[in-house]
Amino acid sequence: MSHPRIEILNQDIDIENILPSYFRILVDGKRFKYITIDPGTYLARDLCFPSLLLKKLPPFPSEGDAESWNLARVALVGGFPTVIEAFKAALPTIDSSWFAKPISHIDYLSLNFIRKLEPNVHLVSSPAFDKPVIAKVANFYWETNYIAEIQVYSWLHNRKILIPKFLGYITEGGRVIGLLTENVEGRRATIADLSLCQTLIRQLHKLGIIHGSLDKNKILISQGKAVLVSFDTAERCKDKKIMGKEMELFVEKLQAATVTNMN
Repeated sequence: MSHPRIEILNQDIDIENILPSYFRILVDGKRFKYITIDPGTYLARDLCFPSLLLKKLPPFPSEGDAESWNLARVALVGGFPTVIEAFKAALPTIDSSWFAKPISHIDYLSLNFIRKLEPNVHLVSSPAFDKPVIAKVANFYWETNYIAEIQVYSWLHNRKILIPKFLGYITEGGRVIGLLTENVEGRRATIADLSLCQTLIRQLHKLGIIHGSLDKNKILISQGKAVLVSFDTAERCKDKKIMGKEMELFVEKLQAATVTNMN
């Protein structure tokens, strides 16, 4: 029997080897699995280098056409790394029916990752689009920021506020794990763009929404306009004082960033 082909897609490693380390793997190019490795099972060096770790992983449970497990745990048993549990669990997803019109569901495996912009944000290409787009994807099933951002997109859809166009969902074995948006080309906001930014923020507040973590990195200046490009911390709000405080804090952060860049 041939051994399955395993590729490590993502890793969350405790370098001190005191806490568990986590891995998202792809088996035979089609099945996604999430592996927890107990501390002390391997040397930290092995955990950090996929090429070393892959040679030392224990055999995982075999499966037929139907996926029999998606979570597993590896620990030392009698001094040897062993799969001590493997089971199938329902992983987080989101109801994708909020859009009034059909939205593309793009398989993760069909994406070509061009460049990592942030830990969970990538510039990608796909046969479904004629130019690169932005992918915001959960590396692990407990990362749910994308769910919050999709929810906010449902609030802002067809409203008078500049945001990147929502293009579709990213799926993993049919489960929604992220979203695709238009790649807005522009530059980060500076204090010279304060008026544009304030107009954008007022539009958001007028819709009864606060952003929650506004700074210069959340707003791009594109073609002379301010565009809100990230809002996974946004929430509904009717309190004018909270909105006013958010505006004040943003201005302070923008001023501080400008001073820092000058020094």
